[in-house]
Amino acid sequence: TSADGLNHRESYTISRVDGSRRSGEAQTVVSAQDGSSQFGKPFDYSGRKTFGGEGNYESYARSFVTAVEIPGCDQQGRVFVGQRHEAFKLALGEVFDLVNFVPVEGDSAPGAEMVPFDCIRDAHLPQVDGLFIGGGFPESSMRQLEENRSMRNEIHAFIEHGGAVYAECGGLMYLARSLTWQGKTCEMVGAIPADVVMHTMPQGRGYVCLRETGESPWPLLPDQDPIISAHEFHYSALEGLPEKTRFAYDVVRGTGVDGKKDGIVYKNMLASYTHLRDVGGNQWTRRFLNHVLSCKREVG
Repeated sequence: TSADGLNHRESYTISRVDGSRRSGEAQTVVSAQDGSSQFGKPFDYSGRKTFGGEGNYESYARSFVTAVEIPGCDQQGRVFVGQRHEAFKLALGEVFDLVNFVPVEGDSAPGAEMVPFDCIRDAHLPQVDGLFIGGGFPESSMRQLEENRSMRNEIHAFIEHGGAVYAECGGLMYLARSLTWQGKTCEMVGAIPADVVMHTMPQGRGYVCLRETGESPWPLLPDQDPIISAHEFHYSALEGLPEKTRFAYDVVRGTGVDGKKDGIVYKNMLASYTHLRDVGGNQWTRRFLNHVLSCKREVG
């Protein structure tokens, strides 16, 4: 079991193979404690609201380190499969704290500077060229988000004036017209002409495969594969989205916005349920920064 309270279960097996990987003799590695051949994987770190901080997550993750018996070995081994350390983490206040990011300062992006802000406590949007709103749990703070009308209005105006914006999952929910949870509805930013409704069961969960449609405001990098591997985990769904909505992605595997599409495109905004990782051929951070620079030149 990975994390029953998170409605999440993920496991793996290990085999020792003598000879060729494809045709060699395989022997199963088992737990030294109970002889089981299946090992649990912890849920990835998903912010302070879920785990209460990185220290709590470290203790939770350590519980998945398992002593094993390896066929042909006199001594026991230890195994662990889980989230690797991210190169950069950005928490935008208490709500949007689920981010897969890489450094955007120094040699990786000359001239770029990170400017964190808080959608609940800050009355005004800081002076920025681009805006990133990561995943999180806006439903648990939706009243406070609604009450900060000045922040909502300024983000809406930033989008309408052509500012570069990227939002993931909880960020998408915040940019929608309204958010309904446990019988209550609160107004959100309103840049996405649709309403978000929370459900008791996940509406999208697991690995995602996307195909670029050509509608993304971010130009593809040279030799970039238009197929993107990512993940999603959301209990919410959009209702009332106009039929003529533009999308950046076709969903090959997963759910996205409607089971077929993800990545809502409006002006220079891209908002999706999918969480991207800046690994392999998917250098989304670089693409977004290129987009920010392009928008700055157009608007400024």
